[in-house]
Order: sequence, then C-alpha cells, then structure tokens
Amino acid sequence: MNDLFDILKLIQTTDQKKVLATIIDVDGSSYRKEGAMMLHLEDSTQIGLLSGGCLENDVALRAEEIIKEQQSRAVVYDMKADDDITWGLNNGCNGKISILLEYVDAKLQNHLKQVEQYLKKGIPVFHIKRLSDLNSVLDYIFITPSQNRFGEWHDHNLLDIYRAIVNVKPKQGLFERNLNRYFVQAFFPKPRMIIFGAGPDVRPLVELAVSTGFYTIVTDWRSHFCSPSYFPNANEVHVEFPSTFVNNFTFNPEDSIIIMTHHFHKDQEILQELIQKKLKYLGILGPRKRTQQLLEDQIPKWIRSPVGLPIGAEGPNEIAISILADVIKTHRKKAHKHDLWYLFGGWSKQTNGLP
Repeated sequence: MNDLFDILKLIQTTDQKKVLATIIDVDGSSYRKEGAMMLHLEDSTQIGLLSGGCLENDVALRAEEIIKEQQSRAVVYDMKADDDITWGLNNGCNGKISILLEYVDAKLQNHLKQVEQYLKKGIPVFHIKRLSDLNSVLDYIFITPSQNRFGEWHDHNLLDIYRAIVNVKPKQGLFERNLNRYFVQAFFPKPRMIIFGAGPDVRPLVELAVSTGFYTIVTDWRSHFCSPSYFPNANEVHVEFPSTFVNNFTFNPEDSIIIMTHHFHKDQEILQELIQKKLKYLGILGPRKRTQQLLEDQIPKWIRSPVGLPIGAEGPNEIAISILADVIKTHRKKAHKHDLWYLFGGWSKQTNGLP
C-alpha cells in the first residue's frame, strides 16, 4: 500500500529527472498486477516494485532512455516462453507483463501533486490514459467522485468512454473503445485503522499498521498512555473519552476499528456507539464470552471476536500480527467495493458540464 504514497511524495520533493513505470497489462501470472507502479530517478534511485526483482534492472535501463527522449512508451516482458533464458526461467512468474514508462514533466508532476492532495483529504481519484498504437500516452485525465477533472485530455468523447468503462465494470487495466486503447486506474486514500486503547500491547500494532500503509489513529482517555511520544509513528493521537471521540469523529465504511482498552465499561460504551455504524472491520480484544457480556446479547457475525486470525498468537507482537493479518484479509476480501464502477459509476449518470 505504501508504494503509491512514497512515489507521490518523492515526485514532489526531488529536482531530479524521473520516470514513472506502471504495469498496464498482465497476461498470466505475475508478482504484481495492473496498476502497480515504480518511480525511477536519474541517479538510479528506485521506489516501488514491479516484480520480485527480475524486471527492475532492465526497466531501469529503459527508463534511462526515456529520460533522454522525454517521451513515453511501453515495454513487454514475455516470461511465458521456455526458450527465453532471461525472463522465462526460474523467476517464479509465468506471464506476459506490459509496463508503461512515462517521463514526468512539469505538467504531469503538477497533476500528480493534485492527486496527492486529494488522497490526503480521503478522496479517491479515477485515472484514464489514452494510448497510441505504440503505447505512448496521447491524453490523460484525473477525475474525482465530485466530478473535479484535471489533466491533458483532448479526446472529446470522455463521457462516452467513461460510461463504457463503468458499464463493463473493469478493475485496473487496459480497455478498448472505438478502435482506441485506454488504461484505467484508480488511486485510493490510505485505509484507516482506529484503535481504541493505548496500552503497551497497542504499540506493536501501530508500528505494523503504519509500516503496512494504514493511516493509523490511536485514541484513549488516559493521557499517561496516549501521547505522541509513546506512539511516535501514529498518524493521529487523541486523548479523549470514547463517547467524545465517537461523537466528534467522522467514520466511513472503509474504516477498520480495533477495541483494546482492557476496560470493560469503556469497551461496552464504545461498542454501543459503533455497532450501528457501517464499518469495514470491527474487532474486540479478549475472549468471545467477554464480548457477549459486553453486548448483553449474541455477537453479530460481522464483528470479529476474538479479534485477529486464530494463529495461536502469544504476546503483543504476535497478537498484533494476527490482528493486522485479519484486517488485511478482510480489506482484500471486500475489494469489490474498490472496483472502479463502485466509486465512480455515478458520474456517468450526470451530464451537466461534461463533454
């Protein structure tokens, strides 16, 4: 999850010439899927991964050519062929991978800065590139769910293209329409993990969640536990009573909530407030019998109790791993809600102000 945000940040903070490499098509198996990106700088610094390491060196050499030409083009790596010694043997992949290499000029850099700003506000961004027969970029546009648009787009059939994309409900990848080829992609904000509780067992969970790409929020009413110095890598730390935090905070359906205050009445208060909300994940530390007592009723199927995958975890570090693994599993399992049509389909039904 972190690759995108690291790439967007570096694009804005370096003066070096740079090339953005994006997987636009996969036929067969591969280490990464369509939409995976890597940034290459002129000093050979690379951020992100496109494969398990078998393609990056060659991509770097081709990126150097792109820096000289200041153009865009795609390269295809066919790792299916048994007679291809370089790509076909012992690399753990068995697919054909198309990678688009784009020179990041001032205009694209500015547009990617806007993408970064929207993501920081929790707003996803939809992206379309129109490609030539040789897979160079002819046009590109970024669109938010509220219809804000920016980019370099000269094709007047944007609404028709958008509707066609939404109707076939694609995920990221190539799309053909009226003899034209398009690459469609979506950028999503970091998923949020909100942890109620700030005890010692919360610290490894925060570290793992942040390192995995979650925007991590810790809240607790006990100031001697809940402080930025105790959770230096947390994105936000709130010293508030649960009822105050819940009433003042805006939750969204993509949020993952972990309750681990070790305080029965506070956990009960939090549960009563959150059980009516739409959330991606709600897990409660402690045995299932305790959760039944907290609810004074049967536990709804969608609530994780006990929290985490049942791996026999012992101690704060292993428990943190089991919790994070279950959150990621749930996040991936419900990934259909990240399909492009789910977040952006409404735009195709509106025509005011559209081309």
